[in-house]
This record gives sequence, C-alpha cells and structure tokens, in this order.
Amino acid sequence: YSYTVSGGRIVGQGANVSWDLSGVQPGTYTVTVGVDDGCGICSPTVTETITVESCQCEEPDTPCDCPTLSVTPPPAAVAPGENMTFTANAVGGSQPNLTYQWDVNQGTIISGQGTPTIIVSTTDLEDTTVEATVNVGGFTAGCDCPKRASDLGIVGGRGGADLIDEFDNLTPNDVRARIDNLFIRLQGDPNSTGYIINYGSARQVAARERLIRDHIRLRGYDASRIVFVNGGVESGIRTRLWLVPAGVDPSDINE
Repeated sequence: YSYTVSGGRIVGQGANVSWDLSGVQPGTYTVTVGVDDGCGICSPTVTETITVESCQCEEPDTPCDCPTLSVTPPPAAVAPGENMTFTANAVGGSQPNLTYQWDVNQGTIISGQGTPTIIVSTTDLEDTTVEATVNVGGFTAGCDCPKRASDLGIVGGRGGADLIDEFDNLTPNDVRARIDNLFIRLQGDPNSTGYIINYGSARQVAARERLIRDHIRLRGYDASRIVFVNGGVESGIRTRLWLVPAGVDPSDINE
C-alpha cells in the first residue's frame, strides 16, 4: 500500500495505518492511497479529503470564590455639617473586577461614588444616623455571591443630647467595643450621663441589657453614670447610645 498526504504523516504500514495531523495549520488536506505489486501502482488510486479547524475551546471556569462584604462607618460621631467617610471591604475571594455603587438614606455623597470609599456631607443634619449601603457587582457569571452591605454613621447634636452610636445585631465582642467607646466619651465629660436605649422583643432587650451590664461590671466602669431605657418593640434588636450633658433634658432622646 502506498500513501501520499498533503500534510502530516502516515504512521504504520499495510492496510491499517494512522494519519498523524498533529501540528498542522487549519486547512484542507488529502490522502491518496494506491496498491503497489512491486512493479509500481497497478490499481486505481483513491483520494480522501479532511478539514482541520481551529479549536473552539471554552475558557476554563473562574472559581466562584466569594469575598466577605462589609462596610466600615466613621469610627465616632461627627458634628453636624461635618463630612463622614464610609469604606466597603471585600475580603478574600477570587473576584478581581468588582464594582461599587453607593446609596445613602440621607446626606449627600460628595466624592467616591464608584469606588470602595465615599465621603458624605451631613449639611443640615443633626442627632441622626446616616445609613450607607454599597451594592457590589462585577462577579463572575453564575456566582451567587453576597452583593450588598451597609452600616450607620452618627451625626451628633448642637449642644444638647448627643447620639454617639447606633447598632443592631452585632456580635457580643462588637457590642462590648461600642460600650467601651461610650465610656471613653463619658470620661471626657465627667458631668454627663450615658443613656442606653434598647429596642426589640422583650427577650432581645433583656439579653442585650444583660450583656452590657456584665461588660460594665467586668471593666469596672461606673454603672451609676448609665441609664437603661426600653425603647419599645421592634422586629429586631437595636441599640442607641446617647451622651446627655448635665442640665440637658433627656426626655426627647427616645425617638
């Protein structure tokens, strides 16, 4: 048997051989076969044609490894009219091209939209909170990753009671850290009183108050400078921390 090819090479001998086309460029190739009886090709030849195409290989799937999302609020309350900064944290994961879209419930985003960090103006705000929410995009197709996180920044008052913190369902250690910050503020104003207002179900309020009282006792803080208030029933636990200077009427702080 005699084989003639226009590309590649014949591997083997006889009636059953392989046509090795590895390494050839995309295109059309022929193989022609004839029988040689020792005196030359004595029979009609047969020609077959094949086409080598480019490999339409799919890109390997990007691992769907999701980051942990959170928002870092200002570390302390800001005075009315001051700017506050919020930062989105995407920790871990394998998503390299994340995008960021921010919303705030009040105040005005003055810079940073589309980036991990924004600055919010609090002009005309006082004794309130600003909730900043980041919506994260750019995940690999098919990845069901968390796409939203938020946190609160505190805007203080003008000479009256000062709302210094507000938080909801935090870990016990995070709650303890917020109470430490309250006592730092109380130490800076020896004549002030701290009001801790808890909202939620009766069980939630009792558990939150017990956690805070235990921490105050463990730290050796002066418990006489704290007033606990049950703020009423809500769907989830929420705590507000107020600093009330001496001579200021605290009756309007439970809002």
